[in-house]
Amino acid sequence: MAVDGEPEETELIDVVERVEDVGRDDGEGDAAGPNGQCPRCGGTLSSYVFFGYETVACDDCGFLDADADHTAHPVERESWDAALERFRETYSRT
Repeated sequence: MAVDGEPEETELIDVVERVEDVGRDDGEGDAAGPNGQCPRCGGTLSSYVFFGYETVACDDCGFLDADADHTAHPVERESWDAALERFRETYSRT
């Protein structure tokens, strides 16, 4: 373990297992394009297992078939006027 509690790179490599080169399209709707090619660049895909989860990665461009949420969630900000009014309502002695 690194000093800050994060695993070191070599420790992460030890838990990632390269399963196989994905050289086929198994028809299950995964990321593999025709003939097991990368949907981004057409390169060679390899299958990896990480803590029991399997995914594919492109050996050429680094594409990784992993679910990720990249949607922005707008943050509603309170104006100074509204904050001061809320403070006055909460702490006024009337």
